[in-house]
Amino acid sequence: MKKKSWRTWLRTAAVAVGVLVGGLLASPASTQAAARNVGTVNYVQGYGIVLYQKPGSGALPKYLKTNSRWQVFSGGQAGSDYYFGLGGAQYMSGRYFDLQNETSSQSLNAVGRVKYVPGYSIAIWNKATNGRQPVPGRKLLHNSAWRVFGRKVVNGQSWYELGTNQWIQGTYFYLTKETSRGAKAYTTKPEDLVNNPESSNPGQPETNPGHSDYETVFVAATGNKYHFNRNCRGLSNANQSTLRKMTLKEAKAKGYTLCNYEH
Repeated sequence: MKKKSWRTWLRTAAVAVGVLVGGLLASPASTQAAARNVGTVNYVQGYGIVLYQKPGSGALPKYLKTNSRWQVFSGGQAGSDYYFGLGGAQYMSGRYFDLQNETSSQSLNAVGRVKYVPGYSIAIWNKATNGRQPVPGRKLLHNSAWRVFGRKVVNGQSWYELGTNQWIQGTYFYLTKETSRGAKAYTTKPEDLVNNPESSNPGQPETNPGHSDYETVFVAATGNKYHFNRNCRGLSNANQSTLRKMTLKEAKAKGYTLCNYEH
């Protein structure tokens, strides 16, 4: 088999954290230290992705769990794929890793389930990018299963394509089975995102990526936070019967800010 060609690009700053040493996984990136070059593993719920000695080859007996967050310091390309380095000779495929400042798209053949509130349904959207609108008359019941045909990451927020002009936000959806997924098409090259973590993607930034001004939010009788999920940890001490519902636009106009648990 012909060996894949690859190039490696490195940040010039010396970094001493986030390295996997002695066969043990380093701690995932914390929310406090996660401002730069941080991303999230995206794969099937309950599974993980393999690490490689170098981009595209040399699989290691180490796996990174789905939804775990990691800080990366380097990367390389093998064929059409990018691989992100965690330090030393340890790389993971960009197909399964979303940087918090990336915008990309990829094909996906999978099945997933809606993760919302038992007994309630959630809206789906006509597209994943800015200017999206909810699809009239289409809502998906919590825990219902759906076929997935594609995937996008918009400013770090994942979206799943369930049909033509039908998208669901990744916060409310998880994969249960995957057959295949394609290489990512990045708006900004991943090596530029790693080397210049403050760079932004084209288009106007959103104050709440992935959310429409008219999406329903929940607020407690006391406090100054709004929540997209009524079962959010931030509402654990609130009386569910007294929760108020309003649009995101109304909540922001009243001075409410997003709960820290949902950032």
